[in-house]
Amino acid sequence: MRLFSVLLLICLLAACAPAPERLLPTLAVLPSSTPPPLLLRPWQSAAGALDGPADQDTWQFTGRAGEAITLRTVVPSGQPPRLTLQRADGPALAQGASLALTLTEDAVYLVQVQPADAAPVQYEIGLGYADRGPFPTATDLPLRVGVPTPTPAYSGSGTYLGSLAAGEERRGRLNAAEEQVYTYSARAGTLFSVTLERRSGDLNPALRLVSPQGQTLAQDDDSGGAVDAALRNVRLPADGVYSLHLTGGGQPGDYALTLREGPQPFVMEATPPPTASPTPPYNPPALAFVDSNARLADHVPVLGTLARPGAFARYSFYAEAGQVFTLSVLPTASSGLRPLIELYDPDGGLLATASGRTSRHNGGALLLAVPATLTGPYFIILTGEDDTAGDFVLSFGLGTSHTDVYRGEAVAETRHEGTLTQRGVREVWGVAAAAGDVLTVAVSGGMDPLLEVYDPAGTLLLRDDNGGGGTTALVRVLTLPQAGVYTLRVSDASGQNIGGYTLVWRYISRVPTPTPAPAGMALLTVSAAVAVDDYAFYVFQGQAGQRVRVVVQAAGPGFDPVAVLLGPDGSPLAQGDDSGDALDADFVATLPADGTYSVRVNGYLSGGGFHLRVILLP
Repeated sequence: MRLFSVLLLICLLAACAPAPERLLPTLAVLPSSTPPPLLLRPWQSAAGALDGPADQDTWQFTGRAGEAITLRTVVPSGQPPRLTLQRADGPALAQGASLALTLTEDAVYLVQVQPADAAPVQYEIGLGYADRGPFPTATDLPLRVGVPTPTPAYSGSGTYLGSLAAGEERRGRLNAAEEQVYTYSARAGTLFSVTLERRSGDLNPALRLVSPQGQTLAQDDDSGGAVDAALRNVRLPADGVYSLHLTGGGQPGDYALTLREGPQPFVMEATPPPTASPTPPYNPPALAFVDSNARLADHVPVLGTLARPGAFARYSFYAEAGQVFTLSVLPTASSGLRPLIELYDPDGGLLATASGRTSRHNGGALLLAVPATLTGPYFIILTGEDDTAGDFVLSFGLGTSHTDVYRGEAVAETRHEGTLTQRGVREVWGVAAAAGDVLTVAVSGGMDPLLEVYDPAGTLLLRDDNGGGGTTALVRVLTLPQAGVYTLRVSDASGQNIGGYTLVWRYISRVPTPTPAPAGMALLTVSAAVAVDDYAFYVFQGQAGQRVRVVVQAAGPGFDPVAVLLGPDGSPLAQGDDSGDALDADFVATLPADGTYSVRVNGYLSGGGFHLRVILLP
């Protein structure tokens, strides 16, 4: 009666106990007459040996319903053993030299290993999963050869350094040609940001985000400011192990890599519209020695020397019949030369001479406004009078001047005072303006001013002497054909006079200043190049409803970029070619869906370097 009461109490307690919620099955313990099964751990290699055809090893592991498992053995030689998979309390589920199947329930599973023939065999066995990776860490030991591990998407693409967690910062060093890889395990829909900052050296860090399947989802070079890379507020499309690939732009240096989860602040950046390559300001030609027999250029002075008494130098220049030209030879400050020049026409006839004794040119020889009688090369023979020798400056110019003196920038609506202190000198003023601007320019003074206007390439646009009445030079209406620095050049019409003058210019109409580009957050910033007849693709993660601005700016002359924004399905959404007055591409688009977008860049009948920016607009 007492024993019955004890059993009844045990049954009542068992009936009242709550049922466990999907606890993993307990590993099997076979009767003591049979060796207990060996424990098989996922992603770890295990070794075994079979002595003959009657021998058998038994391994066990716990599995869950829906897991896609793989089982494989590797042997040094001969036939691999035969595997039989079964539940600990049920029939065989699969047999073969290697197994791959999806488990149907939570259970303890046994793996029986039997030799394929009569020969003894040593083997390695491994359990893996076909639907997920091993999730290695930086301290994991390498998996042994023969373990059935699926190849990660990042395998072989760089040096693997470990996994990253939210809020973690990693510091490291990249060598010149190295690529490093970190992994990041996340769920679908996770919003994360990562920055890669240079901490030393000439490192130019770049980032690339790769999906668990090996697809590039986003990339960046310089969106982190200066040379740093950043991926901001990227929403991940699926569960899995993502990889971050780091490169240094071919330069070594230290870096800091930081990963954050959740929405990050909107980093506003002002992005000015692309413009053509800036036009440098007017630069006077450099004065340098040239050899005898050199060909002279218009208004480009050269240095020369007569090394000894009795020596001579020979130079030439080109002129067309009907043009006038001016020649000047001035001794340098320390020279004892008293120059004498003889000028010969293309037929070899003596056209004119000038002497330092009679030219009233500060000891130099001067030929002013000589008419060209023939078209062709003219020749100068230069000697020293009275057995003199030394260094000299030789200048040639078409018109009534031979040398330019740069005075600086001329500002609109401002009186600029200038002075011609020497015959044959021309003073030059710079005017920075935009294509389409309309100007008026006037020059007046005690001498007879001649005004010439040259475009940024140095081409003469127009010339005026007395258009304002009397001796005043006036350009009433001047429409500028291109943006850049124009030059206003003032000389005496005859070349004979010196004296002061006043220069004034004004806008008649001015092209409106371009509206500043809207501020936004950089999603993708890359500097790269594309060959003729080739395409380059760059990717970023976008979300439905976002407005992005795509800007592709040529890095140099001769390249005409074309850009197309491609949607997640590869279809074109928007494109740009020649934007405004430039050949660059610049356009805005609204993204229709979440996903991976691409910017395709090519050149129109051209190739070259470019700067690509994708900016998220507020």
